Amino acid sequence: MNPPRTEQLIESLASDLRRWRVVLSPLTVTLLWFSVSFLWVAGCLFLLGPYRDEWFAQTLQHPRLLLELLAGLGASFAMALWGFLRSIRGTQARLGIVAAFVLAGVFVGSVGAGLLGHPAVEPSMAGKRETCIWEALLISLPPLIGAIGLIRRRFPLQPLQAAAPLAGATMVLPATLMHVACMCDPVHIFLSHILPAMAATVVATVVVLAANLITPEHPVPTPDHQK
Repeated sequence: MNPPRTEQLIESLASDLRRWRVVLSPLTVTLLWFSVSFLWVAGCLFLLGPYRDEWFAQTLQHPRLLLELLAGLGASFAMALWGFLRSIRGTQARLGIVAAFVLAGVFVGSVGAGLLGHPAVEPSMAGKRETCIWEALLISLPPLIGAIGLIRRRFPLQPLQAAAPLAGATMVLPATLMHVACMCDPVHIFLSHILPAMAATVVATVVVLAANLITPEHPVPTPDHQK
């Protein structure tokens, strides 16, 4: 076969090749999902009702309020990373798990200290939303649907394993932003903002466990099993 015919053969074979899409890393997907979800939740809360008066000044003047906001947002990001990593078989999600539990512990612990009489900000009824629970639940649905869509398109091996942390991530995000969009009262924050997020995570965990019992996952065959 002469060189010109070889080149023609290569060109004819290459012309039928489909362009493959670049698969983004779990960290990149988490950054994209979290950024869009944050803007969505913050925008919806602003449109549904004004943020609490002087919330920005309160955040700067009270370090614990700033700590709670950063810990809550960080916990949401870590849970999302945990979920996207967990959807890939064989990927280690230990860092995301540890970060999620530590940051969530700081967030809940600081609010819990408020229940014991040491609130981050002086309790006030200013900015109270009558339907904050339903607002948080409804606002969190599009980010959760988006996360499931990303898993199905990018990481299809273990979608069920990511349900619990992703449900937690989508609920912790509005629960955290309610710190500046709703009233500053530890009891209200715990009952109306944190408990719904915890309940959604527990429900998702139960669904995952039930699904695994009904259709247990089969381990990937190793070279030893193939012999």
